[in-house]
Amino acid sequence: VVCLKDTNMPLEEIKEIVRLSMIGDETIDERKQILLEHRKKIQNQIELLKKSMAKVDKKIAFYDGAETC
Repeated sequence: VVCLKDTNMPLEEIKEIVRLSMIGDETIDERKQILLEHRKKIQNQIELLKKSMAKVDKKIAFYDGAETC
């Protein structure tokens, strides 16, 4: 639970994984699907952060150029 919480997984999804885990191994595919969806969300967040970082880097480079003039 702590590991999933550390990934910013919503509490409802964590509860669902726990509930499915208590049912048994026949829910492995369902649990895996929840994790795959969560992974997609994280990947999207990473892409957005990369774009934000590029914008900040561009602005920093602009100011670096402005200081030399």
